[in-house]
Amino acid sequence: MTQRLLSVLICTLPEREKSFKKLIDELYRQRDLIPNGEELIQIGFDGTPRGELSIGAKRNTLKDAATGLYAMGIDDDDMIRENFLQLILEGCYSGKDIITYSFDYYVDGKYLKTMVMNRFLEDGNDHCSKHWAINYNPTHRFKIMGHYHLCAVKRDIADQVKFIDENNMEDVRYSEELIPLIQSEFHIEHTLLNVYFDSKKTPNV
Repeated sequence: MTQRLLSVLICTLPEREKSFKKLIDELYRQRDLIPNGEELIQIGFDGTPRGELSIGAKRNTLKDAATGLYAMGIDDDDMIRENFLQLILEGCYSGKDIITYSFDYYVDGKYLKTMVMNRFLEDGNDHCSKHWAINYNPTHRFKIMGHYHLCAVKRDIADQVKFIDENNMEDVRYSEELIPLIQSEFHIEHTLLNVYFDSKKTPNV
């Protein structure tokens, strides 16, 4: 098994082929632009049909099979920005415990707010930012202590935490248990992901 730097892990469903294909095609496109990208980045996914596994179980299966020194998840209906992998890799080279960034949150196709995922910024500890947000809007910018399943986390730390075998709140519980284990952070002051919430969407599994 090849030791890679980063594993990007995606849970999906057969009926979400369209959104999943858009995301994974962009991941492969970005990986192909990075020198030795295939040797550095593992892209893994679980397309188990609805009802056979909970979303928490899928996330655990993917994390257990990850080959990277860092592991992170992306939801199959989200979309990465064009420099996502480049900047996440830069964070991984820092050797910090967690690589955080910002994401734009959309509800039913409408932009709602920008969420800043970070652990230490309030007191300036380990703030290693090198990039500014594309669309900085302080009135729509909120700090969030969670959603760390979307962040690259050192595997030896991530492996200490299991997702609960449930279809809801598994990401919140994972983040809560992860927080006490994080001692250092590389924060990318840049919006790297669009997260979409569809109020009429069928739950993940």
